[in-house]
Amino acid sequence: MRVFFIILLIIGSLFLSLANASTLPSKEEAVQILRKANNYWQETHPVPGWAFWDHAAYHTGNMAAYEITGISSYLDYSLQWAEMNAWMGAKSDNPSTWRYDYGETDQHVLFGDWQICFQTYIDLYNIKKEEKMIARTLEVMEYQIATDTIDYLWWADGLYMVMPVMTKLYLLTGDEQYITRLVDYFEYAKSIMYDEATGLFFRDQRYVYPAHQSVNGQKDFWARGVGWVFAGLAKVLQDLPQAHPHRALFQGHFVEMAASLAACQQAEGYWTRSLLDPEHAPGYETSGTAFFTYGFLWGINQDILDEATYLPLALKSWDYLTTIALQENGRVGYVQPIGDRAIPGQVVDENSTANFGVGAFLLATSEMIRRLPGDLPFFMESISLDGTDLEVRFNAELDAVSALDKTHYTIPGVEIESIELAADQRGVILSLPTLTPGSHTLSVQNLMNTHGGSIISGESLSFVYTGNLTVTASSYESGTSNTPERTLDHSTDTRWSAFGMGEWLLFDLQEIRDVSAVDLAFFRGDTRYSSFSIEVSEDGSNFMEVYNGQSSGTTIETESYAFPTQRARYVRITGYGNSESLWNSITMVVITSTDISVGLPTAYQASSLLSMHPNPLKGQVLNFSSSKVISGQTKIQIFTLSGVLQYQKDISSTGTSFSLSDLSLPAGLYQVLLTGSDLSTHRMKLLVQ
Repeated sequence: MRVFFIILLIIGSLFLSLANASTLPSKEEAVQILRKANNYWQETHPVPGWAFWDHAAYHTGNMAAYEITGISSYLDYSLQWAEMNAWMGAKSDNPSTWRYDYGETDQHVLFGDWQICFQTYIDLYNIKKEEKMIARTLEVMEYQIATDTIDYLWWADGLYMVMPVMTKLYLLTGDEQYITRLVDYFEYAKSIMYDEATGLFFRDQRYVYPAHQSVNGQKDFWARGVGWVFAGLAKVLQDLPQAHPHRALFQGHFVEMAASLAACQQAEGYWTRSLLDPEHAPGYETSGTAFFTYGFLWGINQDILDEATYLPLALKSWDYLTTIALQENGRVGYVQPIGDRAIPGQVVDENSTANFGVGAFLLATSEMIRRLPGDLPFFMESISLDGTDLEVRFNAELDAVSALDKTHYTIPGVEIESIELAADQRGVILSLPTLTPGSHTLSVQNLMNTHGGSIISGESLSFVYTGNLTVTASSYESGTSNTPERTLDHSTDTRWSAFGMGEWLLFDLQEIRDVSAVDLAFFRGDTRYSSFSIEVSEDGSNFMEVYNGQSSGTTIETESYAFPTQRARYVRITGYGNSESLWNSITMVVITSTDISVGLPTAYQASSLLSMHPNPLKGQVLNFSSSKVISGQTKIQIFTLSGVLQYQKDISSTGTSFSLSDLSLPAGLYQVLLTGSDLSTHRMKLLVQ
């Protein structure tokens, strides 16, 4: 009966796939798609998160992306995550308390949602060979396989979370007990979740038919749940040697599942949340579709699945993933939120994204790149700022002459003063002395590598320069990347969030300036209004309120809140919730300020002609030196940073140096202005100790 069912499904899907056949993308196109999605995720989530299953599932995809592209920043991101979590899952060190039912506590050490992180730890160990990376993994898994318990994998997701950990450890240690126990766990999972007629798995025993049914009375196979199993089997087969006696068990189920999945695909290339009943929860869904695409492409690449049958299906789902799910800004949309079933009426749209969905997307994209012929294209791996020096890294060695040609680099509105080639010739450092705070985009064109390859067309990466501006907050949403610095990245796709009345952001301009406005953008600012106040301070202790009100509730873009100009070093924004809840969620902050010298008696002009010493000043004598002879009258004025005149003197000079010997200034930071017929006006800062 099962064979007849699968044959009918395959015949129907073949007719459908032939009518909608697509062509393979180029390798360059596929790499660009992977970079677009993963760069967006990492840029908008600079804090990698905890070691629980959702973040850990993303990292399985990120490591696949690193493996296929070699982009070092991807490796660094997973290393940062692993270090932040101390190379552990749940952290209890008392095995007598260890549990494997659902739970997010440190006692749930044997629960698979806390073990999927071990996959990435093992992958990182295989690269770095540091014992600390797998010490906890070995401790936990050696304990687990030594027990007589076999019902660890009681839900479909667990097959992806745990089975690949066991095959990776088998390869690492050679201990056959990992495979023996893997088979025991898998057979138990089959006994409670497996459906003989279709070859598919229910999410767990609560959803087995007929006790649970879809809205039309059919078997309700949850797409992401089946996706976890299908992708988990691919990962097991990736590691299990061809000659291993248990390989046939897992490969047989993988091929069987592929046949059933082939028949469930929708005309646009996606799979609905309930596989056999599209009406149960209709519409696009990305996480299950990405897992199935990954499995199909992996099976084809390994000669396990027939290319003529499955490649047209994979190309259809690829089209869905890259033209519908992937948004213009790099967000992977239409990911069903965390759950355990297909939910009728649940909204899943282009803004629905999640870490585990991005991880599945990266698995599929990595496998597509592996499928395509040719070498990797030549592209930028990463960019990073050190002050106003921009380091740009590439995935190939640069031709030295080409690398030092300024015409190959463009940053609108920014002058590139000089270029330095990195010692390994895989990077350059661009000196950008005119860089101003804000969001910038570096475009690279016509750059050549040492193999004669040219940089891919339209290559660009964005970065944010905040100048000296820093920000702190009263708190932020725990377990997220919604940290205060996200308000400075000039993006409405990221945010700071904190719950409660009176939560605040404090911005430090590093010096007293004339502040006249603050521009704010709010998360979901087009559907609700937010209440807030703005205060300013010179010393960080005594604040004056300059604005108290609400956002318009009509836009997600910035709105300007102007007030009479105030001298301030600190700007504090205090939130009082929004029209729906007490959440304070700000996406972007722009502070309008000018140098306080605008309000001084003379105009400001930076000095390259004069030097001043000693600085810091510890006595009463201050010396000035000039690179040219100064003749005539020179006026010297010294102001506090708030613009109060402290000292003034007119002197006559006919040489290249002169001194003040009668200074008596309190300790602090001052501005020194010199004005004369030979000097125009020059300003320098003086520290008095």
